[in-house]
Amino acid sequence: MAFDLHSHTTYSDGHAGPFDLARMAWAGGLDGLAVSDHDTTAHFEEAAEACATFGLCWVPAVELSAEVAAAPGTGDSPRSVHLLAYFVDAEGPLSTELERLRTARRDRALAMVDALNAHGADIDPSPLLQMGDTVSLGRPHVARLMVRSGLVPTTGQAFAQWLGEGCPAYVPKGALDPVRCVELVRASGGAAVLAHPTWGGVDRGLLDAMCTAGLAGIESPRDQYEPDAARAWRRIAAQRGLVVTHGSDFHGEAQSASMGSISTPVPMVEALRTRAEGEVRTW
Repeated sequence: MAFDLHSHTTYSDGHAGPFDLARMAWAGGLDGLAVSDHDTTAHFEEAAEACATFGLCWVPAVELSAEVAAAPGTGDSPRSVHLLAYFVDAEGPLSTELERLRTARRDRALAMVDALNAHGADIDPSPLLQMGDTVSLGRPHVARLMVRSGLVPTTGQAFAQWLGEGCPAYVPKGALDPVRCVELVRASGGAAVLAHPTWGGVDRGLLDAMCTAGLAGIESPRDQYEPDAARAWRRIAAQRGLVVTHGSDFHGEAQSASMGSISTPVPMVEALRTRAEGEVRTW
């Protein structure tokens, strides 16, 4: 049995809904699925129903945006860190923070549109507002709006020229501290896993602090793309007694890994469930 523990739907920046993802997971031979949309649990009910429809085990999950503030006076940018929260209670202490993060995401998206328009674009932000409170907005939504508005031909170009860090329409996001993020996941009955560790700003000191707070696992980099990093992070996980997870980070677009191509075996999923139920390996 195998689970894909990292996927996204139209509740955040994915291109397909929960039923489409569940159908693809079933067709790909998976036994379970975690839909882990960004900073929201709005997908929980539909994702659970979709998984039940296709006979899949459903793992409640959220991908959380966290950030390490830059040292004062350095001029450095904050370091982005993402955490996956599994088996978390949608009504637990984390829910208040998720509401704040969704509001901050909406305000950031609108601020980016304002910045684009200040540079001569003519983009109507109403499609973003029409998505409603259930969608967790992010830069990909702005990039797609830029393409539909004819400002750029591709979302990749939108990021490269306008929305990436240091670009004219980039707006920083006020995210949660990673250690506090782990604490809130624990307080909400969940297991926190460091997502795509090579993409963020995690150093040894931060990792140790998150482990002390109750970090449950590390998502392994993909062997086919980052074999050396995958081996290194699995070694780090073993040293700290952390569960190693795997997920496709599926978004339903061409550059995504296909659903079912990367999976986590059941013993690792059960180990996460055990951590969520109260067992903590303190570093």
